[in-house]
Amino acid sequence: MTSTGESISEIQTFFKGTNVFVTGATGFIGHVLVEKLLRTCFVNKVYLLVRPKKNKDPQTRLREMFSSTLFTRLWDEQPEFIEKVLLISGDCAEPNMGLSLADEEFMVANIDIVIHCAATISLNGPLKHTSFINVRATRDLLLIARRMRKLKSFVHVSTAFVNPNQAITEEIIYDCHIRGDALINLVENMSDSILNSITPECLGSWPNTYTLSKCVAENLVKEYGQNMPICIARPCIGLEID
Repeated sequence: MTSTGESISEIQTFFKGTNVFVTGATGFIGHVLVEKLLRTCFVNKVYLLVRPKKNKDPQTRLREMFSSTLFTRLWDEQPEFIEKVLLISGDCAEPNMGLSLADEEFMVANIDIVIHCAATISLNGPLKHTSFINVRATRDLLLIARRMRKLKSFVHVSTAFVNPNQAITEEIIYDCHIRGDALINLVENMSDSILNSITPECLGSWPNTYTLSKCVAENLVKEYGQNMPICIARPCIGLEID
C-alpha cells in the first residue's frame, strides 16, 4: 500500500526499496526508464553509468538530462527524487566499462537490479567500436553481475531486429556464426584497417554490424548468465537524443 492507501502493482512491489544500476540512461529508452523508475517504483537508489561526451563531463550531462521536459512532472510531484540518483562514471567503449575498482566493488555489494540499455545504434558503425560497446560491455557487466550478492534481476535490452533475416522473431535466442569471446578477441587485436576489410565476411548473413552485435550479445547473455535471473527485452530501434 502507498501512503495514500492505494494498492501497488507487482512491478512496483518488485522494485520497492531496491538499488538499480542503469546503463544507457542518457539515451531515448534510458530517459523514459529512469523517469518511470523514480516516479512510480519506490526505488531506494538509481545508479547511472554516464560517460563524458562532446566536451561535457558526466555531471553536466546528468544535469541536462534531468532538465528535459520528460522530467517536469517528476520535479513537480517529487522534487526530492534527485537525492535518489547517483552517478557512476564509466564508458561502455572501455574495458570493464571504464569502472574504477572501488565502483565495481560497491556495485557487487549493493546493486539489486541491473538494466543494461547502453548501445551504439549506428547500423553500419565500425565493427570494432560497435563490438566494444554492444558486445564487450555486455560481457563485462555480466561478469560483474555474477558476483553481485543481492542480484534480483539482470535485464539486457536488445532489439526486435536481432534476427533480421526472418519475417518473425520468436522469443528464443538465435544462434550466431561467431561467438562473443571470439569477436571480442578479434576486435581487440586487429587494426581498424584490417577489421574494415574483413567486416563483410564477419557479417555473414547479417545486414549490418548493429544487428550482428546484438545477436552476439544475446548469446553472451545466454552463456554468461546461466543460473542468473536474466531477462532480455527487444524494443524497436530507439533514437539518439543527445
